[in-house]
Amino acid sequence: HAIGAHFTNRLDPGIVTMPTGSGKTAVLMAAAYLLRAKRILIITPSRLVREQIAEQFETLTVLKKIEALQDDVPSPKVFSTRERLGADEEWELMRDFDVVVGTLPSISPSFDNIPKPPEDLFDLVLVDEAHHSPAKTWKSIIDAFPDAKKVLFTATPFRRDNKEIKGRLIYSYSLSKAYHDGIFGEISYIPVELSEENQIADVAIAKQAESQYKKDKMDGFNHRIMVRTDSKKRASELSKIYKETTELNLKLVKGDHSLRYVKSVIEKLKHGDVDGIICVDMLGEGFDLPNLKIAAVHSPHKSLAVTLQFVGRFARTSGQHLGPAKFIAVPSEIKIESERLYRSGAVWQEMIANLSSARVERETAVREALESFDKNERFEGDEYDDLSLYSLEFYHHIKVYSVPGDVDLVGQIDWPKDIEVIHERISETLNTVIYITREIKRSGFSKDDRFNNVEHDAFVIYHDEEAKLVFLCFTRRTPGFYDLIMEG
Repeated sequence: HAIGAHFTNRLDPGIVTMPTGSGKTAVLMAAAYLLRAKRILIITPSRLVREQIAEQFETLTVLKKIEALQDDVPSPKVFSTRERLGADEEWELMRDFDVVVGTLPSISPSFDNIPKPPEDLFDLVLVDEAHHSPAKTWKSIIDAFPDAKKVLFTATPFRRDNKEIKGRLIYSYSLSKAYHDGIFGEISYIPVELSEENQIADVAIAKQAESQYKKDKMDGFNHRIMVRTDSKKRASELSKIYKETTELNLKLVKGDHSLRYVKSVIEKLKHGDVDGIICVDMLGEGFDLPNLKIAAVHSPHKSLAVTLQFVGRFARTSGQHLGPAKFIAVPSEIKIESERLYRSGAVWQEMIANLSSARVERETAVREALESFDKNERFEGDEYDDLSLYSLEFYHHIKVYSVPGDVDLVGQIDWPKDIEVIHERISETLNTVIYITREIKRSGFSKDDRFNNVEHDAFVIYHDEEAKLVFLCFTRRTPGFYDLIMEG
């Protein structure tokens, strides 16, 4: 409903936020039918996810199982881009298909020798794991279809580098709600305390993972192990440690392994022919294998977004004989959003849900605040018309003035003669105005205008009517400048 409603009166991309494992792929597929798309491009982060989504579109099993589609609905013609596109004709061949599923290395024009696609090729673009979309490789293919509707799906609508995910948040299904609905399973952290017998962290984690695996098996659970590390070298080292210190049958999976090899390992995982895997940059975002329930964390993630993606991989409940997910690691001082997740006694079920909700709520509040700003008609259609306020960064420095009388935020300011206001936004809701200025300064060594320096600044003025205070936040902190603006 939210997706359909969004496009009744808006053209900007819609962002849908759902926890990992909560049915994001099913909603993505249903969106194609809801919006009555003629030809769809689905952008995925990995080869494995590409193959999974392509297969689900070819069969429509999930949508028919939940009765979103009737059993007699024919399957679409699906094309999965397994090779890098190298000619315009290869784009044109896609007109024979209803659904195209691709990864960035095969379709993004930002890669060498990949031609730009025809702008009218797709009327709907669906982006999986959309928190990557600000990256150049993602942006170039998303922006290649200016008239297409775009829906971006992610469990984490924010980034560690604070780059903006372009679009409007139209729906958010919280992690705590997913847990309450039984879609996000129980999770717990098992700290591995080192002892005189077990002083090597990697060995201690390996032995604890083996012990937990055997216990889960005795309890009737059909669980698998994922050993998580951060480099190929470490993965090879861990493979040797697990072989020497445990009886576990684990397979090593790395990003440079062939798709055929990775698929064969996954089949062995599904059928219980192996106990688990040792991973580097594989079987991550979007990958669906509910039996992965034991995580041996040798190298913890340090950002909330990646941690939530990782945890969600193990919290799926859509399978048989599954119990709570366990995360095994040595206690650490690492803080995520000011919380020490990897500490003895940490209650992950509450902490993860609270961290996720707080961060999504903060992102939503920021976006709603920025959307309340309107452009000054004087600057409509200027070169900064598409400026995103999200991109502005200010110092953590403000000056506060007590103003007992009225304040006219849109009143004329007597700017210094060398400073030109080139853009202005105002929010009546927030009693705030933002100015972007430009100043041209001559170089100290030549009168030739070609050597002039151009400096831009941003000014934010906020009036708290109730407290009768005015807050100023400027990128230019020249002495006396604040007073000059206030006098204006």
